[in-house]
Amino acid sequence: MVRFQTRVWCGCFTPDAATAVKLTLGKIIAASMVFAGAVFLTMAAGSIYSIQRMRVAADWVAHTEEVETNMNGVLVLVGNLESGVRNYVITGSEDYLAPYNTAKQQMDGQLQNLQTLVQDNPPQAQRLIQLVALVKRKVEIADNVVTTRRQQGFTAAAAIVSAPETESIGNNIRSLGVEMLAQENILLAQRRQQDSQQAVQSITAAVATSGVGLAVLALACLVIVRQLEQRRKAEAELAQKKAEL
Repeated sequence: MVRFQTRVWCGCFTPDAATAVKLTLGKIIAASMVFAGAVFLTMAAGSIYSIQRMRVAADWVAHTEEVETNMNGVLVLVGNLESGVRNYVITGSEDYLAPYNTAKQQMDGQLQNLQTLVQDNPPQAQRLIQLVALVKRKVEIADNVVTTRRQQGFTAAAAIVSAPETESIGNNIRSLGVEMLAQENILLAQRRQQDSQQAVQSITAAVATSGVGLAVLALACLVIVRQLEQRRKAEAELAQKKAEL
């Protein structure tokens, strides 16, 4: 009887082995859950970081577009100022001074907005200083033309309008404005490219992290299935040996 029992318990599977299988399976499940949690936390952190970078890039794009809008606004106001004065000189009717008056009222605010927007860009800030000086001189000449037309008539006012300085200042304003717009277009193209690259990088990182997480989970599932299969066989073998007793 003793010999028979010894043969049974010295077989290929014992109660201690069954316990070991259970412990191994539990550790694998626990480790898989911990790793899966770590993967998804990493994905969440990466997503938040990517979203923040994309937001920053989008803000810079919006900033550049705002600079362009304000710069175009200044050029429009300068054009309205010129056309209002010119039409008033030709007709002598105060009604034609409406664009001139509106441009004078809005010009300072438009230029102040530009100063705020380009203060982060030294080259553009320097160009704006030149532009402000030119616009200020342009307004002074326009005021002089209006006063001259009222007091001295058409000929004297027309002479100021056609003077080399008057034409030169208008051309310089437009030339400098076009230069500033060209620089902003370059910045806009660069920032849009950075925005697109950031979006691609974010998607790639999310896909890669998800792939790694799914691969690890799949491997863990495979190991668990194998452990369960081993456990099932071991329990069946143990049940058979108990039955033989």
